Amino acid sequence: MKQETKNTIKRDASIEVYRVFLMFLICLLHSVSQGIASNPYLESGLLWAVCGFVFISGWFGIHFSPSKFLRLFFMGMVCGGIAILLAYIIEVPLNSEAIVFMAMRQWFLCAYLVLMLLAPFVNAAIDNLSSVRNGAIAIIILAIWNWLSTSRIVNDWGPMTSGLGNYSFIMMLIVYIAARMIRKCHDKGSFILDTIPFLRLSYCILSVFIILMLCWRIHLGDYSSPLALTMAVLVFFTFLRIKLKPKLERIILFIAPSMFSIYLIHTNKLGFTIIKELEMLLDKNSVPLILTIPLTAFTVFCICLGVDLIRRCFAKLIKGCTKCFWLKIDYYCDQLTARICSFSKV
Repeated sequence: MKQETKNTIKRDASIEVYRVFLMFLICLLHSVSQGIASNPYLESGLLWAVCGFVFISGWFGIHFSPSKFLRLFFMGMVCGGIAILLAYIIEVPLNSEAIVFMAMRQWFLCAYLVLMLLAPFVNAAIDNLSSVRNGAIAIIILAIWNWLSTSRIVNDWGPMTSGLGNYSFIMMLIVYIAARMIRKCHDKGSFILDTIPFLRLSYCILSVFIILMLCWRIHLGDYSSPLALTMAVLVFFTFLRIKLKPKLERIILFIAPSMFSIYLIHTNKLGFTIIKELEMLLDKNSVPLILTIPLTAFTVFCICLGVDLIRRCFAKLIKGCTKCFWLKIDYYCDQLTARICSFSKV
């Protein structure tokens, strides 16, 4: 993720390592949930990685612009198009519903786009928040309500409203707000995790991970779970303390921009089919299951990374033209907004 300085914008290598780690965990999660040996314990222990991605956005803040919104949507279409093309090349059958999903209806992308539209208002509200304590209480209540809405009891008999749940922008909004408030406390030097020793922090992470695994029956590992958010926060602050060697830092900074694309390319019927085929192949060759799942995750990660590096090369070739185009988009949107405001004054 980018970190602003006085004269330039530099990526924070420790956070980029966290992003790469999260993406591998998501590949590992899909290798478990979509593979030949589904394991609810391990799935529940890995789901928090999705919250981790949103937490990074909240930590640095989403700076909205029309061109940024369109670029992200366009990137989703391009990555989806790449996945559709690869599916036809390797003869993975796709129906019209799967094609539409891969091209423009990925749940994470769509929810994130809604979050991006709300980010300017959220950022302004938190920056001017008079009482961090009251804001924290409110977001905790919302997080618990959102998590409870995934249970059958609350769904059938409790207080419910449309929009709550795991695969929703509300879930992302909760994580984003929590991250903005934690960042505010961190900048003031008043956040508790800043002072906890590394070893004790590691024990906390291990304890939460075990709880997430064991409590899968009550959905404690779900995206909407407050404990999943807690895990994302704990691991984030652990990675903040990591210092990389220059060579490794350059590698991480080079591959990190591809992490979201890796998600978009493989989280669909194509990716899940490849996962099953790889695991079946390894199983036929008598590879133990304990190695089959991580090997499959690593292979999918590397394949998608290689595909996206090719995409980035093509994008770099037309960068001059596209940059001019996106600048014009922002310019015309600013002009339109100015005219609307001038009419409203009259």
